[in-house]
Amino acid sequence: MSPDQIIFIQSALNGILVGSLLGIVAMGLSLTWGFLKIANFAHLSFALLAAYMAYSLMVDLALHPLLALLLILPVMFVLGVAVQWLFLRFQVTTFTSLLLTFGLFIVLENLITFIWTADTITTRSALPDFLRKAIRFPPPLERFFVLPPDLLAFLVAVLLAGGIHWLLHRTAWGRAVRAMAEDPVMAQAYGVHYRREALLLSGLVSATAGVAGLLIAIKMPLFPSLALAWLGVIVAAVILGGLGNPIGALVATSLLILVQNVWSVRFQPSWAPLFAFSLFILYLALQPDQLWRQWWSQRSLRRRLRASSSSASSSAPAER
Repeated sequence: MSPDQIIFIQSALNGILVGSLLGIVAMGLSLTWGFLKIANFAHLSFALLAAYMAYSLMVDLALHPLLALLLILPVMFVLGVAVQWLFLRFQVTTFTSLLLTFGLFIVLENLITFIWTADTITTRSALPDFLRKAIRFPPPLERFFVLPPDLLAFLVAVLLAGGIHWLLHRTAWGRAVRAMAEDPVMAQAYGVHYRREALLLSGLVSATAGVAGLLIAIKMPLFPSLALAWLGVIVAAVILGGLGNPIGALVATSLLILVQNVWSVRFQPSWAPLFAFSLFILYLALQPDQLWRQWWSQRSLRRRLRASSSSASSSAPAER
């Protein structure tokens, strides 16, 4: 295998793994946008805020990452519930939420700068040894490797996406959430408590931002405007993956980062986001998923028509 091929494959692998980390953030935005009709861009700042909290707990207080996570999760849950309560209290619409949450996004960025300064910080000195050493594949793939934080983020992202999907489609609470997203008035008529379910969902979504924040603190250096760098990719992934679809958001984020990484191997890296978003715009213009559904429905209809005509022709001689 040539060096160029090795670099190409390693870049694609890194793109999938790093994309899974941002995919956790995209899942949260997808859920609030899809089920609560709130385009909560501040969710990205929630993840960054959790990352800075993880830094303080791990570096300043010398806590283990798991213990730091246990402290971060309830704080993020309460933050999510509080923000959603304000949205419900003032009856914020989807369009208004775009403005309010983007304003909250900026406020949190400035709050982070005020508390932790604008300097770049990292938790590397506080990480356990097993999170610092690269893991190489066994022969004959020994030239390829994964970083433990990337592998951990990938495993957590897959578990979260699968768990949320199961929760939404296999539990009574999930059916209630999907019902209130389709028709809140009808859902409440059938006994769904909209306010309670919305607050609980928002709290759980913010808790996932806490998980993402810890993984971000472990993976990368932190600076206050970091969330702004994620905004375009995450919003594009949420739209590509489908609102309210955690698995779709995870897959779309991984694919977008993979495309950017692979492009950077062969071409100018600064053009990688432009290429990825050109594919995104092309997807929106062509809407291949709708074309596929139309083709499949027409194919199914033709098969049913042929089946009905053949059964009618075979029963005609029997009647004679």
